[in-house]
Amino acid sequence: MANNPMKHRNESRTEGRDMVVGVLCSDSEVLSWLSRGLLAVSDSYSSNGRIPYPLPAPLPRVFRHFAVRQMWGKGHFPTTLLELWAWAQQPLGALGLELPPGVDPAKPLLENEFPTVQCQDLAELAGKETSPAAQYSSELMKDVMNLCRDLKAPHTYVAFRKLLITSPVLTAAELERCLCDHGLGSLSSQVKKAYLMAPHFAARQGYLETCPRCNNLLMPTSTQQWVCVDAFCRHRQTEYQKAANRFPVEKNVLWLHPGLRRYVAVPGQTEVRLWKTLCQMQIEVELWPDFDAYDLRLVFQDGEVWAVDVKDWGNPVALAREINNQRGMRQFPHWNRAFWVFPDHRRMQRPDYMQLFRSSCEYLSATVSAAFEKEFLNLADKKLRQVSRSPHRPVPAT
Repeated sequence: MANNPMKHRNESRTEGRDMVVGVLCSDSEVLSWLSRGLLAVSDSYSSNGRIPYPLPAPLPRVFRHFAVRQMWGKGHFPTTLLELWAWAQQPLGALGLELPPGVDPAKPLLENEFPTVQCQDLAELAGKETSPAAQYSSELMKDVMNLCRDLKAPHTYVAFRKLLITSPVLTAAELERCLCDHGLGSLSSQVKKAYLMAPHFAARQGYLETCPRCNNLLMPTSTQQWVCVDAFCRHRQTEYQKAANRFPVEKNVLWLHPGLRRYVAVPGQTEVRLWKTLCQMQIEVELWPDFDAYDLRLVFQDGEVWAVDVKDWGNPVALAREINNQRGMRQFPHWNRAFWVFPDHRRMQRPDYMQLFRSSCEYLSATVSAAFEKEFLNLADKKLRQVSRSPHRPVPAT
């Protein structure tokens, strides 16, 4: 049978199209870029009510990728930010992209115009090094840490970090009082850099209101519902009957920088919650020992020391690989047992979270374990009952 040159020409053209699309990036990469871009736009709009211009770096790349796919007949994709915002509110399975393992195809990247937990998790896959919000957070925290080291003031570092976690929204007058009351005068410049003016468009009847669960700012949707700006909070609670705090807009209300909210305050809520619970259990416990070598250091009456590093990552495999790259838990200050502890909401979000982490982490052993929050507290209580039945005075709060 004679060869059909037209058939070969069409096959070659199809292979060429697939090659061009494949060279651009994988679907997993474009989802990570897209998620990071959506977060950046949302951060900017939530802070000042404006769409950033030019668009954040990942989005032009995403639009170029979509244009090539559409040109080669690979589907219909958005070409403007407005179209993208509507498109990203569909379930992920309807977007026409191949999804990475562990992604829920029924959940969207945006919900009520705000990035979802899944959007934040997908953004993590691209790494944090090119995210402006992450860079700002990292540079400020490094500056604070170096200054506190020079001053030999670990208690000041702890006070700074606790302020960010417990007070994501406050007035300018309250911030000035915090500088005095918490001994943060030496970090006055850094504290002020950590906060932005809260957006007046988020006010309801002249008041800015905060979430009753996490104290973050409540933001209006297009349907005039008020929802927590924190994706994890929205994931667990959809209605807010009563605000934790109400601030008159004329009081110069301040709001934590987006990078610090996402990378310090949100995971820090678990760290502070554990610290408070362990103190109530009469366990001697220190927050962020040796300038954040790890998150919590427990000392029991028999002298045994536990080190805890809280990890709040959406992707347990990516987390395990990060720990492998860092070669496990830091060895100083000295510890006898070490734990990576995950917030309980991660288990609710992904029932296979622990299984995937353990199968990928190379640094688990007889002395190094992984546990969810409640499970870890049960282990600490069991240890406490083993060593003593008498009350033990905790380290004073710093």
